[in-house]
Amino acid sequence: MKVRMVAASLFGSAVLATAGVGIAAAQPGGPGGGQLSQQDQTFMMQNAQTDLAEISAGQLAAQRATSPQVRQDAQTIASDHQQVLSTLQDLARDLHVTLPDSPDSAQQQQAQQLSAASGASFDQTYLQDMIQGHQTSINHTQQEIQSGSDRQVVDFAKSYLPSAQKHLQMVQQLSSTNPASGTGTPSGANPPSGVNAGSGGQAADPQLSLAWIAGLAGGGALLMLSSGGALLAARRRE
Repeated sequence: MKVRMVAASLFGSAVLATAGVGIAAAQPGGPGGGQLSQQDQTFMMQNAQTDLAEISAGQLAAQRATSPQVRQDAQTIASDHQQVLSTLQDLARDLHVTLPDSPDSAQQQQAQQLSAASGASFDQTYLQDMIQGHQTSINHTQQEIQSGSDRQVVDFAKSYLPSAQKHLQMVQQLSSTNPASGTGTPSGANPPSGVNAGSGGQAADPQLSLAWIAGLAGGGALLMLSSGGALLAARRRE
């Protein structure tokens, strides 16, 4: 009887142990496992919305921008963000995160304003939106790198950051040279009066030069008269 009780007890313990292993195996674990932190989830959603906004604006600018360089860079930015979004969507499926399918309200408002613009104003509106959007996205990415808890999400942020920084540099440079920005020297403008661009910035005013020559000549004449007067006075004393 005691042998049967011991056997039953051992059997029960084995069943419980096996059940415990099954329960433990069912729990999410490892890299990316478990419940994502609010920081990780927020970053993934913000990045997805940024990607969607940049893709839409880039595709529009590639068609409507007046500057060939703006059109080219807009297409590059849209293509890069399409690849980023694809990578993020794969990561979201692995981590069971549902990403938004549209930009946020502020990005949608910017899209409406961009769509209503035309000509050089369109180019500058697009570039300013890109500058603001990428600056915000870079800040969010740096925060994720510093404060994120899921290794896969942090690694994604690290891989995305150089691309966002490159895009920001591109649009900042375009904005500084775009005619609508009002920067630079107008074509055909004359250099400031009195400045010779080929002589290290020395004065080159013709009237000033003539006055200087006249003054020099007058001084020479006065010196000659003074010398003649002194010689005549010396002869008289003799």
